[in-house]
Amino acid sequence: MKLRLCRTAGRYLAVLLGCGTMLFAFGVQAASFAVGVSPPHFELRGKPGSVVRDVLLLLNTADEFGDYQLRSADWSMDERGGVTIHGPELIENSCRPWVRIERRKLQLEPLGRRQYRFEVHIPEDAEVGECRFALLISQGTADQPISAEQRSANSIRMPIAAQIAVIVYVAVGDATPELSFVGASVETRSKGKVPILTLHNSGLVHGRPFGNLIGTDAAGKEHSLVITPTPVLAGANVDVVLQPDPTLPVEEVVPITFPLQLKGSVEFEQGALEIDTQIE
Repeated sequence: MKLRLCRTAGRYLAVLLGCGTMLFAFGVQAASFAVGVSPPHFELRGKPGSVVRDVLLLLNTADEFGDYQLRSADWSMDERGGVTIHGPELIENSCRPWVRIERRKLQLEPLGRRQYRFEVHIPEDAEVGECRFALLISQGTADQPISAEQRSANSIRMPIAAQIAVIVYVAVGDATPELSFVGASVETRSKGKVPILTLHNSGLVHGRPFGNLIGTDAAGKEHSLVITPTPVLAGANVDVVLQPDPTLPVEEVVPITFPLQLKGSVEFEQGALEIDTQIE
């Protein structure tokens, strides 16, 4: 089941049903899971000893009652952006004991909505760093690990069961990201060859790169490329895809003839990287 984003009334809404061609339903089981969430992820900050509170908006997009189960979950990500949502057991160094959720089961009336509250109680002796967890909304059991794929900054594809994972990041203290450029490469993916930047984060919290770069290929053609804002977790190397500028007309987007000379700036919270490299 692929989760994508719709922009509604100026806000992002991650929806399983009702996004038209942006949604890819996964079988009959997923088709009956009609729930949306907003926002699709949280990026919060708190000091040791404080309580961080926020609210998730849940929407039943079906014309029948919806019964849901909710829990917190640990998750992990590999260098290609693949995400695993873990089962109910705590993983090593989990901060989920800090998390308080409003309730574990709830019902929404047809086309109804509800604000769902959660809190993060940061201990007095918490180290500067980042607490990461997911709020998992499901029908049926929510106790099995799920292998998923990070498709964009906010979108997670889950091929198993009817579930949504809303990722929560809580920066503790004055922790910041620190991204550095590791290298560039070409990978063959479903849409052909794509340029990749590998970034490392030596900071204490995740960084989310963004920006535009200009590439000149072997045929002398200029390409405007956008950085996919994939989260780069603390201590990790992550491959970040460069894709054609989505604001360009389709006829102006042409295949890249490698090698590609790439220049521009990768920006992130409290920093930027200047890129001047050739991708073979």
